[in-house]
Amino acid sequence: MIKFCFLFLTCSIMIYGQNSKSTIQNWFDFNGSYTLNTQWKVSGDAGYRVLPGDEISHRFYIRPAGLLNLNNTIILHAGIGYFITVNNINTSRELRPFQGVTINWPKISSIPFTQFIRFEERFFNNRNSSSLIYRWRYQLGTRIRFDENKLEKYFYIPLQLEWFANYNRNFSFIANEFRAVFGTGFVFNKFLRLEFNAIFNNSNTTLENIYTFNDIIFRFRLYKEFNTD
Repeated sequence: MIKFCFLFLTCSIMIYGQNSKSTIQNWFDFNGSYTLNTQWKVSGDAGYRVLPGDEISHRFYIRPAGLLNLNNTIILHAGIGYFITVNNINTSRELRPFQGVTINWPKISSIPFTQFIRFEERFFNNRNSSSLIYRWRYQLGTRIRFDENKLEKYFYIPLQLEWFANYNRNFSFIANEFRAVFGTGFVFNKFLRLEFNAIFNNSNTTLENIYTFNDIIFRFRLYKEFNTD
């Protein structure tokens, strides 16, 4: 497991290090869920993000969803997100319906992996214009726990690699994005866990000219399952 973590982090830094320019962001998230029965679950997340720039922006969002558990391997999900970004110059809003699937597979050397695929329709609106951008995202991730006794309370390491592809068919806009996540988490019980992520985010955008953005994101996430029995 130690060799796997080292390889993951090394590959992430090599990809990210192709461009030395970067910004630093802070994200804070709350993730809640409630299991209705063996097949259905409602969930959602809400959060606050600080985005640097010429004028510091503050982003707030809420994103409810429904999940359908087809079996132990495949879970379908759909929902809608609402994002609002505020700075001293402008206020922009985004409505983001999404549909996707989670695949709990494969399992390599006792390490279980999860694949996450999502398609999003991103409707942007500000005081000057509105637009629609489509985005595909694919994530491969795992959580590695180190307690041999499989206790209820334990530490774990989340690892994720994620790719994004944005597109607008009405004008020449293409954006490809890569994200690598490394962190630590603690499970208090089956209903509550806390997680910290260090995210390396690289994006290349084509809009008449090519722009490259690099971000280092520190993310704090609280997960709560509201079922009490």
